[in-house]
Amino acid sequence: MRTELDARQKSKPGPKPKPLAERANNFRMPVKRAIKTRSREEKLAVLRYWRHGLIPDEKKGVGFERQVTLREVAFRYKVS
Repeated sequence: MRTELDARQKSKPGPKPKPLAERANNFRMPVKRAIKTRSREEKLAVLRYWRHGLIPDEKKGVGFERQVTLREVAFRYKVS
């Protein structure tokens, strides 16, 4: 078994792989996400706005309101 692996590695074309200590570190930076802890009252305010919030409806004209969408709630309260 050992001789088959050695034979396969010797037949590979190209330069030998460098040791880890000599390799260039081209790692991606980790994604930094801001995690905000919200109080119970803030969480309830978000849910209340989502359930009962109304905004002016541009399609129907002046005096008409519609419920907010989840995307609008996320934009207002910076929730992802």
